[in-house]
Amino acid sequence: MKSSLSKALLETFLTIRDSDFEGVKGVLILKSIKKTPVIGVTICTHGNELCGLAAAEYLIEAHQKGNLNTTVFIVINNLMAVERQINQAFDDSSKNRFVDINMNRLPDNLHEPTYAETYEVRRAVELLPVWKQFKYSLDFHSTTQDCESMLIDINNNFPLHLANGFGIKKLIKNITALQVGKPASAYYGSGGDTVTCAVECGQHYKEETFDFAKNVIEKFLENLKERNDHGTNQRYEEYKISRAIIFPDNSYELVDTFMNFAKISKGTLLAKGNGPNIDCDINGHTLFAGRKKFDTYEEIQEEVIFISEPVKIVSE
Repeated sequence: MKSSLSKALLETFLTIRDSDFEGVKGVLILKSIKKTPVIGVTICTHGNELCGLAAAEYLIEAHQKGNLNTTVFIVINNLMAVERQINQAFDDSSKNRFVDINMNRLPDNLHEPTYAETYEVRRAVELLPVWKQFKYSLDFHSTTQDCESMLIDINNNFPLHLANGFGIKKLIKNITALQVGKPASAYYGSGGDTVTCAVECGQHYKEETFDFAKNVIEKFLENLKERNDHGTNQRYEEYKISRAIIFPDNSYELVDTFMNFAKISKGTLLAKGNGPNIDCDINGHTLFAGRKKFDTYEEIQEEVIFISEPVKIVSE
């Protein structure tokens, strides 16, 4: 793990951390005099995923130079988790992924009293008035596995021309419908037409992952400004999520380290435990596998692996 941020990125973090919008800390608004749709850029939804700070640094510099022609909210979603990550610099970066629960596995009802003491839910409730203002939004992430970057279309309505120049070839659909709980980004905007995409920029802490995040936000702003309605210049491999595998108990273990986008056949053994074996029931591809073995009940409350339909080649 990268033990510390560069001085510039640390200053970017501190600038956002110490900013607030209507009393909500960790929110920086870069205002434009032009009447344009509000853009939301959310970073550190997981405290150990810091690449979004490079996108934030680009936005702040562009605003200072007068080159930002739209209003942008920059939001550190999981403020406590990322503060711990930066201050403690654990070698095991997963320790500060979240405080109480995964912020991308939020409950359907954030105001349910059961969750009143859960940090990530309290933070989400605090951020709701900010999130609701987004018309377009990008949520920046990085991955444990060293794999290709990808777009995750949160509402299945992301116009692919807005990703021109990203350098991404892989598109994930339908994951929000099948995962446990809701990602934070599912709460963005005030209506179903809100355009929201999560961007997996690469492996944690690699320099090129930070560079990739910077390029993504730069191209995204260019594409919005051009309002190109002629479609995308990129062909994408679309992986539509069809299955989410959840272990019945923590006796289960994946039989292999399944890599992202690996082909898998119907009938392939996925996991063994004290109960019936878990087999793949379709031909498709594996995505977002966690580690093979989980030691506690809490660790298996999320999906251990997703299965997509066979890949399709798409463009607008």
